Amino acid sequence: MTDADKTNTTGKADTTGKTDTTGKTDTTGPVADAITADDRASRTGRLGWLSLSVAALFGLLYAYDVWEAVGNLVGVPHYYESIGFGASTPWILLIAALAFPFVIFVIVFVLGIRRNVAQKALLYIAGLAVSNALALSTIGLNSLIFSNLIQRL
Repeated sequence: MTDADKTNTTGKADTTGKTDTTGKTDTTGPVADAITADDRASRTGRLGWLSLSVAALFGLLYAYDVWEAVGNLVGVPHYYESIGFGASTPWILLIAALAFPFVIFVIVFVLGIRRNVAQKALLYIAGLAVSNALALSTIGLNSLIFSNLIQRL
């Protein structure tokens, strides 16, 4: 069925989403409309509701990284105090681990402003990978510092 066949007597295109004789379906529908509207809004620099929903969903995943960093910020100094190394608490690492998810989320959000939803989701996933890699690096560095403190005894 050609585009000329899809027009009815009023001259408007048929957007019912019915299957034509070749077996192809029309790609209109609420999901396709939402993606199209969000893509159109992203080209102008605005954010559509779909982009904001994706950002909020990934924001929750980044918030979990923040929650882990807060737990370390509270627990690690107490642990160091309990074994007599309170003055050697790695505050720089603990604060950096808390700041990484915020900074990475903002960078990914800004980089994704003029991209479509799929590209934004991939950016958020890559940002989560970087955030988790940095969190694991700070934990590893903290372990290295702690082992050096133990060796000095």
